[in-house]
Amino acid sequence: MLSEHLVKAANGPEFIAFVDGDEFLQYIVAGDQTWCHHFQPEGKSVSMQWKYPDLPRLQKLKAQETAGEMILTALFDLQRFLELEF
Repeated sequence: MLSEHLVKAANGPEFIAFVDGDEFLQYIVAGDQTWCHHFQPEGKSVSMQWKYPDLPRLQKLKAQETAGEMILTALFDLQRFLELEF
């Protein structure tokens, strides 16, 4: 897979040089998929709450961290991203 990326990177400038003369080539759409990892820890401020002194003490729950991964699909042309989909 790495060699495929190197070939595309090497051919990129030649392809862009051809695009300058032909309007049709400017509308070619390409796509790619990649794994995205996300992690969102619970902050301390979530468990800290103000209360009246005469109220019973709140139980502090164990913090749970949310983590996961998803696939990001990106479609783009020469000028911009056309669609990003998770």
